[in-house]
Amino acid sequence: MKTILTMAQAVERARLLLGFDHTREDGDSNQVNGTNVNVLLERLVRQWYLNILDHGEARYVIPAPVEGMLLQADRSPAGAVVLKLPSSCRRAVSVRLPGWARSAEVLPGSELDETVNRQLNPFTAAEADSPVAVMLSEQGKTVACWPPYVSDTGSPSASGIIDTGKETITLDDSALLTLGPFLKKYFSVN
Repeated sequence: MKTILTMAQAVERARLLLGFDHTREDGDSNQVNGTNVNVLLERLVRQWYLNILDHGEARYVIPAPVEGMLLQADRSPAGAVVLKLPSSCRRAVSVRLPGWARSAEVLPGSELDETVNRQLNPFTAAEADSPVAVMLSEQGKTVACWPPYVSDTGSPSASGIIDTGKETITLDDSALLTLGPFLKKYFSVN
């Protein structure tokens, strides 16, 4: 189920998971010494969130349509169309070019050499009813797509993992189960 948290809510969850007491609000404090735990937790929660967006399992993330995604479409030497994604998109999940019969799941960059070799054989090359897409960069910002445009009408579309900004966390609620183990790597809590 889709969960949307503010950063303040996520930090409060992190405080509870680590066993920190809530800040008392019924007294005055003239001097505060020590580490600002909330700032530290905010950085760690953001790191955890970006790690899930970039490398997390598909069940933890919520793909969304990528707006303004196709800033450029160039032909690569391997005969693919290369799509460039906007900075808000952490990684592409699927793409569809005009004329394709269906969307193609975006494969990791480790599949690139094998995919390029398949395009050289007419029996294994991608076609409109069996398209292929592979990430070209570690950041998932460029995607190579085969076959190239089959139709000049229509526009390409994609779904991807979008970073909603520093103040909002949007994930499947099952991803929240990974927050505790992530934080415990940085804190020794008894």
